[in-house]
Amino acid sequence: MQTGKSSQAKQLIVLRSDKEDYVIPGFSEAYQAAVAAKIMGRFCGVLLMIIGLIAVVVVFSTLAFAPSPSAHIWYGEKTLLMSIRPYVGVIGVLGGLCLVMGGRQHASASISEDAFLLDHYDLDWEGEADKVTVQLRHVNGDHFHITSKAS
Repeated sequence: MQTGKSSQAKQLIVLRSDKEDYVIPGFSEAYQAAVAAKIMGRFCGVLLMIIGLIAVVVVFSTLAFAPSPSAHIWYGEKTLLMSIRPYVGVIGVLGGLCLVMGGRQHASASISEDAFLLDHYDLDWEGEADKVTVQLRHVNGDHFHITSKAS
């Protein structure tokens, strides 16, 4: 039984001590497909942040510009800002929550090439080493610069 996020088998990359530049066929297509699948998550995150920002602006403008609660005696009827004023705490909390949730959604929808490689590919050391230190850097397309050292 396989563990992990995907049900597909991970492609194995065998690291050698004498090689640092690797070409991983199909990486760029798989990465672009994953980024395209997460576009809706990024859009929802941005939308939540905009809603939260609007709510926070409404709260601050209500606190700054709304007359006191007893001012309707002079105006004769309540204005929109006077009607919102009793609920500024709730609106502010909900706006803050929308900002935080939108930021988290937007951030979780982003993934770097290096993180995608580590999530979707197995790196294995050619040899008998127990511990291997790996540093990787995405060069372009399917090309990676991976340095590995056995400890």
